[in-house]
Parts: sequence; structure tokens; C-alpha cells
Amino acid sequence: MLDGEPVGRLWVDRAATQWRVLDVALVPAVQGRGVGAEVLGALLDDADRAGVPVVLAVDAGNERALALYRRLGFTPAGGDELTLTLERPPPEAAR
Repeated sequence: MLDGEPVGRLWVDRAATQWRVLDVALVPAVQGRGVGAEVLGALLDDADRAGVPVVLAVDAGNERALALYRRLGFTPAGGDELTLTLERPPPEAAR
């Protein structure tokens, strides 16, 4: 929600050993305004408190999304030439 209006969605599987982002999408009008970083940052804060890594898949050619995920601390954890799997582990203190 932004200014009382729905602007996207975030679906997450919060399993005991890892949280997997299943889908994240924003309406075009708010893309590039920091909304995605804020929402994912809050998810990462929650995952850190739970002591679990966050995993997601992204199209290998989606440079904009890859740049965001790298800024948030995600690193490659597998994939192929079409789809990359990225992981963001919790801080050492939370493990």
C-alpha cells in the first residue's frame, strides 16, 4: 500500500529453514521509487530476526531487479542461463 492505494504484491513461503520469495510485483507507476527496496528490506529484517535465509529466483536478464537484489545482499546460489537463484543469508549473530 502506498498513500492508501494497493501498488503491488509480495508472496513469501515462510518455511522453518528458509523463506522463499514466490512473487514480487509493483505497478509501473511506483517502480524505481524505492518501494520494492523498502518492502523487501522489511522482509529481510523479519528473516534476520527469525535467523533464516531468504531465497528467490529472477530472470537472468533482468538487470534492474538483479541490481536491487545485489544491493540488498543477495548472492548467486544456482540457476541457469534463464533463471538465477539468489540467496540472502541471515547475519551470523542470528544463526
